[in-house]
Amino acid sequence: MATNEQPGPVPIRTRLKDIKIMGGLKENRTYYVTILVDDNAIVKSDKILNTPSPRWEWPGLGHEFLCHPSSTFKIVIHRSRRVPGIRRLVGVLSSKAVELFENGKTIDLTAKDGAKTASKIQISLSVASLDTHDEEFKLFMESVDANISRLDKHVQVPAGLATIGTALQFTKKILDIVTTAHPVLNASWTVLAAVYEAVQQAELQDDSVKDLAEQLRETLGLAKEHPSLLLVQGTTNVIEEIGRMSLEVTSVIHEYTKSSFALRTAKLNLSDDLKNRVAKCRTSCIELRERFKSRLLLEIKKDGNQMQRKLDTITNEQLADKIWVWLAAPDSSPNYHAALERHQEGTFAWFLDGEDFNKFQDNAGFLWIKATAGCGKTVLCSVIIRKIEALRKKNPKSVAFAYFFFDGRDSQKDLQLHDKLIRSLIRQLSAQCNGIPAILVDLYGQGHQQPSIHSLEGVLHHIVGGFHSVYIIIDSLNECIERNKTLPWIKEVIFKKHDSLHLVVASRPERDISDTFEHLKTPTVDLATKANEDIALYLDQELPKLTKWQSWKKDTQQKIQSTLRKDAQGMFRWVALQITELQKCPTEHAVMKQLQSLPKGLEETYTQILARISTDRHSADVKTFLCLLSFSIRPMTLTEIADAASVQFDNEDGPQYISSSHYIDKDDVLEKCSGLITQLGNGAK
Repeated sequence: MATNEQPGPVPIRTRLKDIKIMGGLKENRTYYVTILVDDNAIVKSDKILNTPSPRWEWPGLGHEFLCHPSSTFKIVIHRSRRVPGIRRLVGVLSSKAVELFENGKTIDLTAKDGAKTASKIQISLSVASLDTHDEEFKLFMESVDANISRLDKHVQVPAGLATIGTALQFTKKILDIVTTAHPVLNASWTVLAAVYEAVQQAELQDDSVKDLAEQLRETLGLAKEHPSLLLVQGTTNVIEEIGRMSLEVTSVIHEYTKSSFALRTAKLNLSDDLKNRVAKCRTSCIELRERFKSRLLLEIKKDGNQMQRKLDTITNEQLADKIWVWLAAPDSSPNYHAALERHQEGTFAWFLDGEDFNKFQDNAGFLWIKATAGCGKTVLCSVIIRKIEALRKKNPKSVAFAYFFFDGRDSQKDLQLHDKLIRSLIRQLSAQCNGIPAILVDLYGQGHQQPSIHSLEGVLHHIVGGFHSVYIIIDSLNECIERNKTLPWIKEVIFKKHDSLHLVVASRPERDISDTFEHLKTPTVDLATKANEDIALYLDQELPKLTKWQSWKKDTQQKIQSTLRKDAQGMFRWVALQITELQKCPTEHAVMKQLQSLPKGLEETYTQILARISTDRHSADVKTFLCLLSFSIRPMTLTEIADAASVQFDNEDGPQYISSSHYIDKDDVLEKCSGLITQLGNGAK
């Protein structure tokens, strides 16, 4: 049965060594200090005379007490009056305990109304010393390691546990790098351990809190891999900053876990104060991480190190299988292979050898490839993928790639959705990691529910950061039916300026797409204006394949080449359809007549093809063939399509098989559907 009890992590053993008050005190008066933790008094000092800066000390290890990461620490200073039992408030300090650990700074005291007083305070507050060689410490870390390595559907894994656990592992590694005892870092590990205990009982439901935990893990993960951790430019004391940042973040997360069970499960909004602290901590994490990244990139370039960035992963094949089923990422590789089969060797050399592609390949950034229908965008994307695939084979530890082909056919709904795009990219990039990305395992949890698109995009962002170079190729964006989601995501990716992401998007220049990319002033390649040389090469390769080509006069051949090249307007598909129609011409006179009445563009071409079919006595068969291909979830073989003609669907008693309607020569299917279907290997689409 659910309860409203707060989580009960192991509290932190805290030590108070001394307190000193400076300024604003009257001479020859006595003062004393009261200290409260979460409104519970833990210390009431002796009264001492102003000297002029009274100081209370607790010798040895200090006064020891217990608190939690988000505990409120309150110090109240009073001055005794000459009249017994009467006292006067000098000032108050109210702060989160973690903000005072190993601080050593001079802090203003405030009056009842919150105004600053003339007095200031210094406090020496620390966490009990951490011994990484202690047996208890080792056992605790072993349990953390075991929990992370054994994440499985059958194990109860609260949301956020893997993230916090991995942050603990990273902090331990940073402690090993530092070698000498560091009070703030020790304190941050201790506080983080307490939060880990809390999260086991109160999982992180709020997306912003989960994101904050992930920001902490990313920052610690990058820090532990830094080759010169103690020499990061822009930081006066990097270990101090790591510890402070970790303390702030874990304090906020622990405060969240203290909220009631009902509040967390109802997913009510965070308080304004907690929301502001989450945002502030997130900014601190990102800023510190950016300094690490800048320095790390300099080290990588200097050393020539092309090794893969460390992406936190888990090796568990059984768990991986479950995650892939849960992720349900579609596979657009059939579209890739089909497009690659249509590529004519030598075409698009102008692009592959040109400045635009070289910049895309060498520098992180965005490239838009635009063109109207039939200009070869999909084929060009397949060529780019093949090129990047070869690049990854040479640099498997530093290069990763993924692609997605949007597909507007009714049978391919999964290839039209933004959600499926993100899932597919996650699946492909995850397969190129040494194990399952821990952030994906954390998102999976128990696999009982599907994640939000925001969470999926966050996972993808994290995985992309795990490689020095990630290439993502997206084709036919215009066929996405959720462009209202995909275009803002692409804009966000561009604005984030990932130092590792190379993104190329191909599409028709639909208004919303053009408005978005032109407003961003992104690099653009217009295929229609640059494809003339490729079309000439395509004609040189395809026209000689016509059975009647050699029988036609040179003048006729030249007329065909010049006319098709002039009227193509960059559309390979249009050229291919005209070649098919020319093949049907019985005489050279018919060829010349055909060239004089060529349709303008693809739309007019398809209108002519459909008009011709509608008058054919086999038009019902063609309609059946096209319906089957439109809704088939895979390419069909010609034999399967030919068999369909044997079934009469308009029979009053239901579909009926008529053997005499069977197409004896399956190639007749191609002839009847000429210009509307493409044969790929043994199949058609």
